[in-house]
Amino acid sequence: MRFALLALLTVGAVTTLVIRGVADTHEDVFTSYKLDPVRQHREALLEEISRLNIDREALLEPGRLSRAAKARGLYIPHEVISVPVTPLAVAPAVGELEGAR
Repeated sequence: MRFALLALLTVGAVTTLVIRGVADTHEDVFTSYKLDPVRQHREALLEEISRLNIDREALLEPGRLSRAAKARGLYIPHEVISVPVTPLAVAPAVGELEGAR
């Protein structure tokens, strides 16, 4: 009788510990899923801050831009060539094509 009672208490204790472990793991996973959009938003904001800092440095002192780009490991072109672009002709609308026939 004592053995059965001891076995029952042991099984109960182990079951309780397993259930608590599963519940804790479930809670951790659930919290992680809730935090994932927040992490993604934070990363997007950090990237935007980095871009804005580069723009700011370019406006304040153009020479600092190349140093900042080198510090971030970006490629720095030695020569920049501007290419003039002419606007393309606008294609006629579908209705205009049908009326011309």
